[in-house]
Amino acid sequence: MTWTAEQAHVHYIKYRDQYKGRAKAWALANPGKRKETVDRYRWSNKGIDTRLNSTFKRQYGITLLEYNSMLETQQNKCAICKQVETAKYKGIIRHLSVDHNHSTGKVRHLLCNNCNRLLGSAKDCIKILEEAIKYLRSSEHCD
Repeated sequence: MTWTAEQAHVHYIKYRDQYKGRAKAWALANPGKRKETVDRYRWSNKGIDTRLNSTFKRQYGITLLEYNSMLETQQNKCAICKQVETAKYKGIIRHLSVDHNHSTGKVRHLLCNNCNRLLGSAKDCIKILEEAIKYLRSSEHCD
């Protein structure tokens, strides 16, 4: 018998306690295998995508699909400096950061680590950033 996703979900809900009980018993009886299984899933593409999707939904109210759409629109580049991300975490290049208004929660664009830190250090305050620009122009630090 082939079940639809909805039928499978209804069945799982009905027998959830039994499924969870069996899973818990197996995990207790096989601690090494469970850790191996969890680690294998955690670092698989599906596991990473699941975690990213959950994080984006929880923190910014967007899905991984929406993030990827923004990334494509920005051609994988930071919205401010127009460069690809170069910062690494544990040897892996980081994802572009989701920039958002801290008061409203509204997502603005994707930024590289440096530009995101720049805005964060300035507390998203235009006045501070304008003063920083004046300072740089007066001391001729950049073009």
